[in-house]
Amino acid sequence: MKPASGSRRRGRQVGLALLVGIGAGCLGPTEGPPITHVRSPAISDGRQVESPAHLEIQVPPHGRWVSEVPAGWQSMRVTLTNPGRLTAPLVRVVNQAGGTGVRTIFSKLRPGGDYTVVVELFTGTDASGTLVASGVQGNLTLAPGSNTVSLLMSSATTRLDALPDVLFACGSLVTVTGNFLPPSTVTFQPSGVTTPLNITSTTQGSFEVPCTATPGTVTVSGPGGTSEARSIRIATYVPSLVRPFTRHYDQTLLARTAPRLVTARRHAGVLLHGSQVLVLGGSTGLTTHHTIEQALVNADATLMTFRAMNRTLNTPREGAVWIDHGERVTAVGGANGTQALSTTESAAWQTDDTPGTFENGRPLVQARAHGAGVVIGGSLYVLGGESNGIPLDSVERAPIDGHGVLTGPFQTVQGVKLTTPRSRAIAFQHGGRLYLAGGRGASGPLSTVESTPVSANGDLGA
Repeated sequence: MKPASGSRRRGRQVGLALLVGIGAGCLGPTEGPPITHVRSPAISDGRQVESPAHLEIQVPPHGRWVSEVPAGWQSMRVTLTNPGRLTAPLVRVVNQAGGTGVRTIFSKLRPGGDYTVVVELFTGTDASGTLVASGVQGNLTLAPGSNTVSLLMSSATTRLDALPDVLFACGSLVTVTGNFLPPSTVTFQPSGVTTPLNITSTTQGSFEVPCTATPGTVTVSGPGGTSEARSIRIATYVPSLVRPFTRHYDQTLLARTAPRLVTARRHAGVLLHGSQVLVLGGSTGLTTHHTIEQALVNADATLMTFRAMNRTLNTPREGAVWIDHGERVTAVGGANGTQALSTTESAAWQTDDTPGTFENGRPLVQARAHGAGVVIGGSLYVLGGESNGIPLDSVERAPIDGHGVLTGPFQTVQGVKLTTPRSRAIAFQHGGRLYLAGGRGASGPLSTVESTPVSANGDLGA
């Protein structure tokens, strides 16, 4: 099975497919070895399950795998978790030679998001012996209809890639790549402070820098052992603005002038990803751009010269929603100078922190520009915006996995509308609520703020 579009191949892709079906009778006849079933425990709130979901995990014969994964494994352990929908993790152990296919089904699950599946291969029966390979995928959403998700299987050895050469502070969220398996812990040295690693896929995770951590090194420890130590820079002071804004750097830098964009533009997407600042699309007067500019961020936070990239957007657009999630960057909607757009496009991040080739993706239900976007759990929400100058109050939602791939179509969120139709608003989540502040309404700029509850599984208005 092909890997999810754009996934970064730090692990090796193998033929492990997760086939998700919703509703009774959705799993048709299959070929191969007999299928084993395990039922979900009682739902945590005691309610009746009206439309159960069934999750089939299929491991094909070893002949379809890459040689990196040993053929001599004797058992497979599959763990399915969801704190908001399962009272306890579901664990299934299958004893079967690695050269044959295996199918396991979790049945009577509650549809929704925030499911995580972990697959582990062992040399002994009953999940004993040596752990030889593993794979994890978080932020899975079981939605009505048939869904397919790719899972990366790789060596079980814990690996941590080098961290970005930036200055972190207390509370900074650090995204790391490598090879991880839950549960894993990040340890800071020489302070010895630890914090959990939030694993979103086999190759990616994140952690928050504790305020008691000190500069030095970090390691990740998990079922696959402890990784190599990596350097991390942490501020021993509280960063703050102490001078007015200026177009020049300090005299110690020879009064170097801050860089200018190659092309003047407004309503562009601006992203800071790793060591690069990127400016995407936007418009200049009557011209809407599809060009992208990039500038390298130095270790002292100064910028190098902006330059035009040789890659462009597929569609010139301004006022789009830009989402940097997982291993991809996605543009949603916007306008082309004459009308609002319903199209989307995305690209995988390259090793130099720039986007690769953009590919067209799943369209919005309603064309909209200057909307607000946010990823909550396993869903990408697009709120408000405007179409032909008219502010919108509707909200759309599409499932998004840990790699940043939209795994299903956009749908209008039923029963959830903005109190005031608005565009150009700021969206942010804090605790159990999603906020929308300011923006522009039918009569001009807005000073109002509105919010809606966010449930444990990422639903709005719960």
